[in-house]
Amino acid sequence: MVSNSGNALWLKSFAKAVLPKPVVRQISSVRARRRSIAEHSRLCLMREEMRPELMCEARIVPNRSMLLDLLPKHGVVAEIGVADGEFSAEILQRTKPQKLHLIDPWDSPIEIYSEAALDEINIKFQEQINNSTVIVNRGYSHNVIGSFRDEYFDWVYIDAAHDYDNVKQDLECIWRKMKKGGYICGHDYVNWASSEDRYGVTEAVNEFANKTGSKLLFLTNQSDKHDSFALKVL
Repeated sequence: MVSNSGNALWLKSFAKAVLPKPVVRQISSVRARRRSIAEHSRLCLMREEMRPELMCEARIVPNRSMLLDLLPKHGVVAEIGVADGEFSAEILQRTKPQKLHLIDPWDSPIEIYSEAALDEINIKFQEQINNSTVIVNRGYSHNVIGSFRDEYFDWVYIDAAHDYDNVKQDLECIWRKMKKGGYICGHDYVNWASSEDRYGVTEAVNEFANKTGSKLLFLTNQSDKHDSFALKVL
């Protein structure tokens, strides 16, 4: 007897073989929208507000460049989700880190997230790589982060996958690696959704802060509304 999952795979393969490509694309698009709606509903049901006492010291700053100016200088730092290294260059310029770990798989077919972007980074930061100021860590964050000792980082900036499950995993993994009083920062602290995708950053960050007692110290108010957050780890 063939299992339901086996039947589903067979039907999917059969449909791709016999149906016109535009029809297959339309079916895939409908399925993606259904998944997005289901994920949106799931996250709405579980949404938490950050506790007021964790926000009472928060400051609003215009953008993430100015956020960098408020973070510790000459620290041990990680950027999780690097792409072509544009923000990495700004981290180096504004915070003068002792060590900057760049963490990214660079395995996407999209050029800015691809191996070509990694090649560009190796050229752009050749001097800093040679003197061990910049350390390239190629791999998925939940695998790479475990290789660092506990209480290693002064601050980190997370800008990798933006769905709830991955952001939650990144926060939980990096928490153990933070020095007391260190900062966990990240991008896209905003509710955003399309017909095929949805961010879960806000839900994951609020839940993490409530669970750990980490305080929101900075929040950006950018004109493009791709806001950043900074939590202080207690």
